[in-house]
Amino acid sequence: MLSPGPASRSTLTTERNSTPQPHPRTWRPSPVNAYRHSERSGYAWILRQLGMSESDLDRLASGGFAALVKDLAIKADQGDRSAILSLGWFARRCVSSRSEDQLNGYQQSQLQDARLLPPADAAWFTSFLNQDIDTEKQRITECTVIDQDHVEALLTGLSQQGDGASTFMLAEQSGNMSDENRLARQAALQGFPEGQYEWALDLLADSEHKFWHPQPGDPSAVDFLRSAADTLATARASLAICEYRGCSGETPDPQKAILDARTAAQQGAPDSLVSLAATAPPSLISPTEAQAWTLFDVALQQRGCKVSTVGVNWMKSMASRSANATPEAQALADQNWQLYGANAMQNLGC
Repeated sequence: MLSPGPASRSTLTTERNSTPQPHPRTWRPSPVNAYRHSERSGYAWILRQLGMSESDLDRLASGGFAALVKDLAIKADQGDRSAILSLGWFARRCVSSRSEDQLNGYQQSQLQDARLLPPADAAWFTSFLNQDIDTEKQRITECTVIDQDHVEALLTGLSQQGDGASTFMLAEQSGNMSDENRLARQAALQGFPEGQYEWALDLLADSEHKFWHPQPGDPSAVDFLRSAADTLATARASLAICEYRGCSGETPDPQKAILDARTAAQQGAPDSLVSLAATAPPSLISPTEAQAWTLFDVALQQRGCKVSTVGVNWMKSMASRSANATPEAQALADQNWQLYGANAMQNLGC
């Protein structure tokens, strides 16, 4: 794991005649450590909401998937809520996993594209990608021990007791839009933060053939976001956009929006602050601040956090987003990282 706190700007170099230390904002851990961070954060965002312990998340990130699934299955049959929910999430992931042929094809195409990267980046990316592909191939076999029908029955039992997390997972496994709509709405009303967040986004989606609709008396999309924001930085980031624009009939409140966007950024979700900077007056968000938070986000991704898709475009995006940063933005990014970097990584589960 990385050290819990980044160095201050005054400690970026050592004494004369010693080896200069890498800049903390651009320093990249080994691909092995970065991939471990990505494995952990890739599960932590949802499994923490389902009650999984930090020690079990560590087991996942260390290659202990198969053993953990067996332990969860035993606890689930004993009625352990967190075990049922966690096993339910793994069951869902296993159903949607790629085949070995798909993985091989993707790996070859990405390795081909990686030849156009700078040599050091290509070597780092190749190692990271190969770890990801190897892990997914291993999961294909490990997933076969999960009894999908039994897990669904356990989730249904919890859902019937008013458990929003189980209802949320049943919604995503429903197989038809009518049931998905009903169950997704129910999960939000039952107070599951991720369900509230995703239902709100569905309600706010601008679609000509919009399917997601509340019923009379339901909370608004903004109400759901505001409730989920107490738990999820992503929900607070989306809330900030709504506060700025005035979603769902809300009166726009740009100053409140910027405050919420900054809080979300400090927690590891700077996207909304950067997005708002495109239209907000400089008195609310300066171009320097927006660029500094972009660098902050790149720093998180370089450490293996917030990796949604392992691909060459991900590597290129990090390079392009950090290019041409002004010295003022770099200095502010360093300050933000010193103040909030460790907390953001912890929030993301790295």
